Amino acid sequence: MSEKIPANVKAFAWASFLRDVSSEMVYPLLPGFFSAVLRTGATFLGITEGIAEATASALKGLSGYWSDRVRKRKGLVLVGYSISALATPLIGFANHWWVVLSARFGDRVGKGIRTAPRDALIADSVNEKVRGKAFGLHRAADTAGAVVGPLVAWGLMWLTGNNYRLVFWLSFMPGALCVLILALFVKETGILRLKKSLRASFRELPVAFFTFLGIMGFFSLGNSSNTFLLLKAQANGVAPALVPALYALFNIVYAVTAYPLGALSDRLGRKRLLVIGFFIYGVVYLLAALVGVSWAWWLIMPFYGLFYGATDGTERAMVADIVKDERLRGTAYGLYHMTVGLLLLPASLLAGFLWDKVSPQAPFFIGGAVGVSAGIMLAFWRR
Repeated sequence: MSEKIPANVKAFAWASFLRDVSSEMVYPLLPGFFSAVLRTGATFLGITEGIAEATASALKGLSGYWSDRVRKRKGLVLVGYSISALATPLIGFANHWWVVLSARFGDRVGKGIRTAPRDALIADSVNEKVRGKAFGLHRAADTAGAVVGPLVAWGLMWLTGNNYRLVFWLSFMPGALCVLILALFVKETGILRLKKSLRASFRELPVAFFTFLGIMGFFSLGNSSNTFLLLKAQANGVAPALVPALYALFNIVYAVTAYPLGALSDRLGRKRLLVIGFFIYGVVYLLAALVGVSWAWWLIMPFYGLFYGATDGTERAMVADIVKDERLRGTAYGLYHMTVGLLLLPASLLAGFLWDKVSPQAPFFIGGAVGVSAGIMLAFWRR
């Protein structure tokens, strides 16, 4: 394989960009849709999102193993993206919150099915020397979609006089184009079929992978929902109307830095970049705990985007570096995504408890300490 970014990765980058445009045309509008159209409150929104995300995380583990088993990663990826493309615009037909739950459930089921096989197929498609660059490109495109999607939604809401349902229906267009690109331009890599049970597959994974997974799991317990950062920013005086702009700034920095920092991981080494990233996270969270002025958040959130740019794609490339047997990579990515995803729930519950019962600063002190500790653990880890 050449050291250029192959067509598979470029196709996945464009597809993920379009999928995120579609998803983010809908997601930011859900709170307003629940209150203004469905006349329901935040409790039902929380139930909807909690069930949807937990389902996606659980499915990632199974779909990764299954992609190793059936040797058809592209098929699972297509099924996952197609389910999401069909489910998202169905919210436009909702007259009750359970219809939104069903649509979001379908969207997250699609994500749970596609994520691990997609990452495994990206890893299978590239040489190790450019693996970080490949995952960096994919994460940059994905995050760019998260920036463009809300802007498209805002423009359409302005043009249509706040017609939520029409915006939801129009989200089908980028979702369908995403599936078309995948169908036409992504190719299977011809990996050998895995003929082992799920338990046997776990036993075949290297010890180093489980050590890395343990460190990532520990870090995830301190990595609560980004919502808490935005809540703290508001508590420090950032106007509610400016919170979307603050979050967009985070996503822009993430999107701009993911590709060059992914490429840097190919030269500097994945572990070094991850250690630096975890220390950046620790500093960001400690600053979030300590600051009390609104202007500081316009510096904190870009550094938070830098953390994601340094680590998100690099972690995925690291999994492939450790698990060299291509027949097991789907299983490995499934375990990785399932672990990180499922631990987000207790991390966020703990952060909420600390915020309410101790102080708004407490979850950030804990999160910062966990980030620095994970960086130290990773620095001393020897494969």
